[in-house]
Amino acid sequence: MLSSREPYTEGDFADQPKWSETLLHLGRPIWQLAIVGLYAVSSDKVWFRAVMAVAAAMYIANSILLSTQTDDARWKKMQFRLLHLELGASFLLAVFMLLFSPRGPVSLLLLPTMLTYAWLGRDGDARREVWSVLLTVTIYITSIQLALMNGNSTTSVSNIFFSGQAIRALSAADVMTPAFYLLFGLYFVVITFASVLAWLVRRQWQERTRFREAAAQMQYQSEQLGRVNDEVNRYAARVYDLAAVEERNRIAGEIHDTVAHRLTALLVQLQGARRMMEGDDIESASENMRVSEALAREALDEVRKSVRAVGGKTTGKEGIAALRRLSLYYASLTGTDIQFTADPEVETLPPEFMGMLYRVVQEGLTNAQRHGRATVVEITLKRAGLKLQLDIRDNGRGAAEPSLGFGLSSMRTRFQRYGGDIKVTSEPGKGFLLQLNLPMWEASKD
Repeated sequence: MLSSREPYTEGDFADQPKWSETLLHLGRPIWQLAIVGLYAVSSDKVWFRAVMAVAAAMYIANSILLSTQTDDARWKKMQFRLLHLELGASFLLAVFMLLFSPRGPVSLLLLPTMLTYAWLGRDGDARREVWSVLLTVTIYITSIQLALMNGNSTTSVSNIFFSGQAIRALSAADVMTPAFYLLFGLYFVVITFASVLAWLVRRQWQERTRFREAAAQMQYQSEQLGRVNDEVNRYAARVYDLAAVEERNRIAGEIHDTVAHRLTALLVQLQGARRMMEGDDIESASENMRVSEALAREALDEVRKSVRAVGGKTTGKEGIAALRRLSLYYASLTGTDIQFTADPEVETLPPEFMGMLYRVVQEGLTNAQRHGRATVVEITLKRAGLKLQLDIRDNGRGAAEPSLGFGLSSMRTRFQRYGGDIKVTSEPGKGFLLQLNLPMWEASKD
C-alpha cells in the first residue's frame, strides 16, 4: 500500500540511518573495486585492464562525491544524477564485460548501485517508489538474461555469483612482468588522480556552499539593518515633529503669559483714557496715557525676553521679591487689594521654577480681574510636606464650571513634566481658587 509521505529530497544521503550510511559510503566502492580488480587481473590484455582502471577511478570519484553532505538543494539533485550516471555506466560496463569476459560475476557489479538506488527510492513519493523498483528489477533481470546468452544455463547462472575461471586465470598469469608493473602504476596513478580530483571538487563545492550561505546571511542581515534604519528614521521624524509642536506650544505660552498680559492692561488703560477725554477729564486721561506708555514699554521688553527665551538665553525671574513687585504692580494698576504671603522656606528656589511661578501668579491676577471682577486677592506660597504649594484665592463672581483656559493649560503641561499639577475650583458668588502643587524636596534619609 502506497503511503502519503513527504516528497523525497533527491540524493539526501545524510537523512539515512547510520548503518545504511556506512554501507553506502564504504561497502559500495569496496564491492565495485573488488569486481573491477578481479576482472583486471584475470585478463592479459593491457587495453582491457586500462578500461577497468578507468572504471575503478570512476567508482572512487563517484563514491567521494556521493558521500558529501550539504544542505544545498542543488548539490543533492546533482548527487542523485550522479547515482543515475553510475547506474547507467555500470550497466554499460556489465555489457562490455559480458562481451569480452562472459564467465565473470557481471551481475554482482550492478548489485551495490541497484541496492543504493532502491534504498534511496524507498523514501520518495508513490510514483518514484514504483519507478525505482521497476527500474531496479528490469536492469537486474536484463543482466541475468545477458549472462544466460553467453553459455549454458547451469554454468552461466552459477557464474552470476562467482567465477572460478577468473581465479584460475589470476593464479596462472605471470603478474611479475614489466607490463604488469606498468599497468599497476597506471592503475594507481589514475585512481589517485581521480580520488584527488573528486576530493578537490567536493572541497570546492563545500566552500562555495558555505560562501553562498554566508552571503545569504549577510544579505538577510543587511535587509534587516535597512528595515531597522528606516524605522529609526521614521521615529526620528516623529520625534522631530513632536518636538516642533511642543516648541510652538511653549512659544505660544510664553507670548500669552507675558505680552498678552501687558496688552490687556494697556487696553484697559487706553479705554479709561478715552472715557476720561470724553468727560473732559484731561488730567486723568493724561495719567492713563502715561501708564499706557509704561505698559507698552514693558510689553516691548517682554517681547525681547521671549525672543531670547526661544534662543535659550533666559534665566527667568529670580527670587520671591519679583512676585511681591508683581503683586504691588497689579494692585496699583487695577486698585485691587492684593495680599502676598510667602514662607521663609520658599525664599530661595531654582530660577527655572521661579520663572514658572511668576507666570502662574501673573495669569492668576489677570484672570481674577478680567473674569472674576475681584476686589481682594490672596496669594500664599508655602511648603506642604515635600511639595511647593501656591494658592491664589479671590472674592470674585466665581463660576459653576471653571476651566483653566489656554494660558493655565499650557502651564499645567509644563508643571506636569516635573510631577506637578494646576487646578481651579470655584462656585458661583464665591470667587476662584487657583492651586499649584509641585514636588520640590526629597524625603529625609534619617
